[in-house]
Amino acid sequence: MKRKLWIFSLLIGILCLCGCESSEKDRDKILAALKKDKIISSSMEQMDIESYSFWPMEWCETQNYYIYKDKDSKMIAIRYQKNNNSKEDGYNHLVTIYYDVTINDDVNRISSEDATCENGYYKYENGEYTDEGKYQWKSSTDYHAIEKSSFFKGKYYSIELADS
Repeated sequence: MKRKLWIFSLLIGILCLCGCESSEKDRDKILAALKKDKIISSSMEQMDIESYSFWPMEWCETQNYYIYKDKDSKMIAIRYQKNNNSKEDGYNHLVTIYYDVTINDDVNRISSEDATCENGYYKYENGEYTDEGKYQWKSSTDYHAIEKSSFFKGKYYSIELADS
């Protein structure tokens, strides 16, 4: 019994350290705050999701990158990560914005049977799998999304530049 409790505690600890993907509702509110604060263009619309799955420890981890394009065809990618230590750290989500995103159409497409975490793979909204990323970027900036609430607005987020 002690061993099972110890293993369960270890798994919970690992999950807390790794963080989780932000929920769709939170992503929408964070995106609205990024647009409101003019960190990204107000014309940005989501065009794809690049999901990278790999095996860092005991299970397959997936990181999602949301690809956006504005009216001028400028593209960015955003990764939203929920912060499980928000009380200690002072922010609820880490938001990484990747700039100068380009599309690499010369990627090796693979079948879903060949997409394994041991090798790492990318998946897209259209159901395609590749063994390397279709989207590439040159630079990134981290932001902290801090959950706030008010009687009139309800739940919303304020955005702060993360310390380098």
